[in-house]
Amino acid sequence: ELDIPQIDPIQLKGFNVAILDLVNITLVDGVAKGVKECTVNKFEANFDDLHASIELVCDITIKGHYSVYSGSPLIKNFLGGDNIHGDGNGKAKIEKFKIAFDFDFTVEKRGDDLFIKSSIDKMKYTYDVLGKMVFAADNLYVGNKEQSASIVKLMNENWRILMDMVGKQFVEKAMSFVFNFTQKFFSNVPTKNYIVDDLENYVSS
Repeated sequence: ELDIPQIDPIQLKGFNVAILDLVNITLVDGVAKGVKECTVNKFEANFDDLHASIELVCDITIKGHYSVYSGSPLIKNFLGGDNIHGDGNGKAKIEKFKIAFDFDFTVEKRGDDLFIKSSIDKMKYTYDVLGKMVFAADNLYVGNKEQSASIVKLMNENWRILMDMVGKQFVEKAMSFVFNFTQKFFSNVPTKNYIVDDLENYVSS
């Protein structure tokens, strides 16, 4: 009714990520859950500067149908001439994922109500994993040999390195949903529903 997008679960289709141009992973069809349970550690809005900041901590689970392939000479050399490939079900759980972002905004009046109009042009964000990442997957092969257990074990032992490699790509995708939700929420929900102060003096001309 308010045109605010659903935030949990988030449908993910055809999301591709490359690890240093060595391995290509595609989430063919999946979902991300946990956003609605995020804890808001901080929400500050400075109406003199027209600037706001938000900090969230979430437990996120991503699961679905994946495909992976690597024909990289470096990978083949490391594996004795074999490549990595797979097509199956996978899951990644990110425990205590912290993301902080800030953005500029204006206050606009429509009818008798005031609304915040957020701007993402200069939005900045930082992120970190305060807990850990846990992976699970089936149908992973090295050459013709099924090696899901060994590969997943290696991923779980080196999750921080993997996060450093691909985290930015995942976060940019996640932030596109956050930006969309933030803009739709502020554009459709009058400030009187979540701010008690009178903001009439801050309405942009």
